[in-house]
This record gives sequence, structure tokens and C-alpha cells, in this order.
Amino acid sequence: MGVDSMLNAADLVPGTMFALGARVAARLPQRAISTVTTNVPGPPEPMYLLGHRMTELFPYIPLGSQIRITIGIASYDGRLTCGVTGDFDAVPDLQVLCDGIESATEELVALVR
Repeated sequence: MGVDSMLNAADLVPGTMFALGARVAARLPQRAISTVTTNVPGPPEPMYLLGHRMTELFPYIPLGSQIRITIGIASYDGRLTCGVTGDFDAVPDLQVLCDGIESATEELVALVR
């Protein structure tokens, strides 16, 4: 709801005031979001650096503010990878999430085949 309100306010508030409000909101404690997930489409063909082929790509989304789990999903050269970052003190069972992502992905691939 907060993001929708801010986007709607952008049409009604002068740019400077909106920017100031966005800065203040970004510094306030975050209680509504505990996890961030992002999908980053990568190149569909192999990439090379100094003649060496990049074999894998691992997404990493850093933790920030009050967010305790981030999940990055990236594609590269026909493969899809997930990178999960978590605050172990806040989420000691993070491996359960990782195992769930892996088993759900395997199940989806089996259904497609």
C-alpha cells in the first residue's frame, strides 16, 4: 500500500517535495517487507573475458535495512540459478527455504518434461 500511495502522490506533489518524502520513507524502519526477490534476465549466449568462457552466473542481492532474506534469480546461457542471502541470526532455518526452492524447481522441470 505504501508504494502505491507514493506512486500516486508523484502526480500530485512537486518533484522536490516528492524526492524529500521518498528519502525520509527510505530511512524509516521497514516493517512491511521481510524478503526481496528479483529476476534478472542474463545473456542467452555464453560470455567471454580474455578468451575464457564464463561458465556460471550466481546472483547476489545484499541485505539492507530491515530486510532479512533476499533471493536473486538469474538466467545465463540457457540455465537458471537462484542465490539466497539471509541473516542467520534472524532466519536460522534458511536452509529450509533453499531446499524448498530446489525441490519445487525440480518438480516444475519434471512436469514440463
